[in-house]
Formats: sequence, C-alpha cells, structure tokens
Amino acid sequence: MRLENKDIITLAKKVAGVKSTASTFSFNGEDYSIGAANEALREQFNILAGDYNSYRRNKNDIFEIMQEVIDTVLPIKIMESYGQFAEIKTYAQGDKPSFTQKTGRRRAKQFITRVGLAGVYEVFKLDKKTFDIETAAYGGAAQIGLEEFLDGTADFNEMIDIILEGLDEAVYHEIATALHASVEQLGSNNKASATGFDPKVFDPLLT
Repeated sequence: MRLENKDIITLAKKVAGVKSTASTFSFNGEDYSIGAANEALREQFNILAGDYNSYRRNKNDIFEIMQEVIDTVLPIKIMESYGQFAEIKTYAQGDKPSFTQKTGRRRAKQFITRVGLAGVYEVFKLDKKTFDIETAAYGGAAQIGLEEFLDGTADFNEMIDIILEGLDEAVYHEIATALHASVEQLGSNNKASATGFDPKVFDPLLT
C-alpha cells in the first residue's frame, strides 16, 4: 500500500533520528524494531522507485522527502551532540553571530570567603559583556545510493551518523586548536608542565 508523502516523511524522520547501532526505537509510547521500520520505509521507496518508470514519475517526491527529513533531523542531532557544552544559535545569512557572557559569575566566587559576624562585606555585580564571533563554515556530502537502500545493503540512518561523525572530528580539531592557542597566550605564572600529575606544580596554578 502506498502511503501519503507526509506519512512516509514521518516514518523516515523517525528512522533517521535513531542511531544506526540501535535495535529498537519508541514511537507513540510503543517500542518498534529499527529493522522493521527500515523495511517499511524501504517498501515505500520500492513503490516510488521500484523500476525506472516509477522513479521517473516520482523522483521529485523522493528528493523532497529526503530533503525534508535531513533538514529536520540533522539540526536536532547536532543540538543533542553539542548543546550539553556549547550555546547554539541560528542566524540568518549575512548576520554576524553575537554572544553574551556573564562575567560577574566567575568573579562573584572570589567574594565568598570566611567572615566575621556583623562584618562589612564586599559586594559584586553580575556583569555581562557581549562579543562577536568570527565563524567559518564546515560542509560535506554523504551519499547513499537509492539502489543500495532498496537492496537492503545500507540504511537511511547510517548516512546521518556518518555526517555527524565527520562533524564531530572537525569540532574536536577546532577545540584542540583553540586550547593550544589559549595556553600559548597565558603568562608564565599561569602554566606549567610535568611528566605526570605533580601536586607541587598543580597547587600554585590553582592559586
């Protein structure tokens, strides 16, 4: 039975959002086999492109389904991966990314000290500063042949995982580069080196 495009998209989004190593996924409160879901999706694409004439008639629908699924699922997966340790914002083409940093929070901790009762205490303000970020674009392409998918040798969610793995490596490289650059800019009192963990070297750095 040929599903409506919107139903194929719903199924494909669910399949693409699950890691390729998963065995089941939850949908409407029930657990389903990821293998069965891929087979159901594969069956629909076989109806749309089981032969050349079908593919020629339905190719625009096929590409629209794939485009909508990737445009929806990939940003969500990126948020899941990096939202734990980074503030993620979306900007329009041509806009300059700007972030706000709460500077008073770090300084406020220095004002928490041992005090006498009824003493005079120093106060702090929760200041903040805004700064612009210079950005660079990362792009890539992953291809899953329609015949591979229809033959069952590749699944739709594998493509999403490959894209995310490549993006992870690019982000880790940028983090490592930034850390090395920040260490180079530190004063001699704020950095040290040792062959292993040395408390005598580490304690002055904390101070």
